[in-house]
Amino acid sequence: MVRFRCIENRDELEETFRLRFKVYCQEKNWLAPSRFPDELEHDLFDSHAEHIIALNSQQEIVGTLRLIQPRSSDGYLPIQSVKGVSLRDIQHQKIAQLSRLVLDPEYRIEPVLLGLLRYVFHYTQEHHILVLVFNCPAHFCCLLNKSGLSFIELAPNTLINGRDSIPVLCELSTVLDTIRLTDPHLARWLNDSPEMIKDPTDRVLQTRESLMNIL
Repeated sequence: MVRFRCIENRDELEETFRLRFKVYCQEKNWLAPSRFPDELEHDLFDSHAEHIIALNSQQEIVGTLRLIQPRSSDGYLPIQSVKGVSLRDIQHQKIAQLSRLVLDPEYRIEPVLLGLLRYVFHYTQEHHILVLVFNCPAHFCCLLNKSGLSFIELAPNTLINGRDSIPVLCELSTVLDTIRLTDPHLARWLNDSPEMIKDPTDRVLQTRESLMNIL
């Protein structure tokens, strides 16, 4: 059984940082371990982000991602540091950046990944977030295009955190309309309760290609 929710205290936040260090710095070497002598991978944007976690039956954090919401003063998001990216035409109260999607190696199965993303879907609906931006691994952009989902590329392919990525923008209403038309089963699943997957080993949601390549 895997449950999904937002973090509730400082100890959980540090546990997400520890998982991020394990994957980003030790396993993937996307970030230099020497930058984080406390073995907690974090940055300035964590202070104004909502951190979503997946917990196993032992209440261990086995997955995490964050939704960075703009600072009220300037509407800035980290994706704007990529050359060529501009968000000036979007109301900053209605946009968030998805980042630091990490799964523990033992839980890299599609239902857990999709469970985190379903929770994001419900969170954006409840908080009236209309647009998501994120740095998408280049090969995953190809998968999105094959699936018929509409994403706007904000800048050309560039090296971000050690891998080829494309900054993209997602208008949630457009993407959801596409899913309803092309995959009604997935649309119904997205609307289900986001808090729990009873049996994450039961791959009821099959994808045309493995989503695990994005991690």
